[in-house]
Amino acid sequence: ALAHRLASNANMDDLPIKGIVTKVTQLLASPARSGPGNLNYNQPSAGVPQVSVLNLMGDNDLLIPYEGGTSGVFGGDTNFVLMSALESMTTWAAHNGCSAGYTTASCIWYEWTGSNVL
Repeated sequence: ALAHRLASNANMDDLPIKGIVTKVTQLLASPARSGPGNLNYNQPSAGVPQVSVLNLMGDNDLLIPYEGGTSGVFGGDTNFVLMSALESMTTWAAHNGCSAGYTTASCIWYEWTGSNVL
């Protein structure tokens, strides 16, 4: 969620972020802010420049729920609620003036346990 939070607070002066690639996380639905100051918003707002976003998520993650909600990663604090993966991407698409269409792909993860020398 940190990359999303940084991108949500991007600006041309203090935080000039043009794009992010995230793995296993999405925007926070709540709270709207994570603290005082002008760089603590958890969703992009009208004053934030467009930010390119590539998000990689698995739908079988036991810690970060694909469908959104609370997560143990926040130490049991239920005030922090994640958007669903698709809601997060739809939020970024709307912020960036893009259509709400998206692409999903399926793959099977294989874990290599041997060694290989090239």
